[in-house]
Amino acid sequence: MLEIIKDYKKVIILFVFLGLFVWGFFLFNKSNHKDNIEVREEQVQKVSVNDSKINEKIEEEKLISVDVKGAVKKAGVYSLKEGSIVNDVLKLAGLKSNATTKNINLSKKLINEMVIVIYTKSELKRLNEVSIADCVSTEVDISNCEGSSVIVPNGSNTTSQSSNNQDTAFINLNKANKEQLMTLTGIGESKALAIIKYREDNNGFKSIEEVMNVSGIGEALYNKIKDSITV
Repeated sequence: MLEIIKDYKKVIILFVFLGLFVWGFFLFNKSNHKDNIEVREEQVQKVSVNDSKINEKIEEEKLISVDVKGAVKKAGVYSLKEGSIVNDVLKLAGLKSNATTKNINLSKKLINEMVIVIYTKSELKRLNEVSIADCVSTEVDISNCEGSSVIVPNGSNTTSQSSNNQDTAFINLNKANKEQLMTLTGIGESKALAIIKYREDNNGFKSIEEVMNVSGIGEALYNKIKDSITV
């Protein structure tokens, strides 16, 4: 009888040890599984942070800078996303109460290093009224002539010589009126007014290259007109 009881004790002890072993193995696997999940979550978070930084860098690379001047509340350089339009930057700069945008295409896409000059209503009206009459003289002596001059000498070759003079004439950026400026390739009314405004604000042009500082006139347009302008 005692031997049977001893055998039962051995079996019970064996089952207890087996139970503890299984329980320990279960806890060990559960702990490892938890650690693996935490490692994966940490890796996912790192990837998300890296992706976020990459996206931010891409967004920064697509920003363009635009200079806004004139009748605005906050003149200065603004950075906007590529593809923004003139109206977007004017919302940031804010128009003064006497400002006008009649001469501006608000839907035009902005380009990097673009300069936008906003006129007041009175300034735009005055610019539209500016008109320096050309002086056409039939005499060689033009000492009393003001403004840009075209000499038309007497003689049978008047038309031919006048045409040749006009073909080789330069448009003076510091003296030409709106109509004269509009004879240049790619220069419409708004760009002509912008040129006049720029020279008034900056005491004239110092070089023909400076015309690229005028709103709407870039290097491509400058290359088209550079052989026809002077200062």
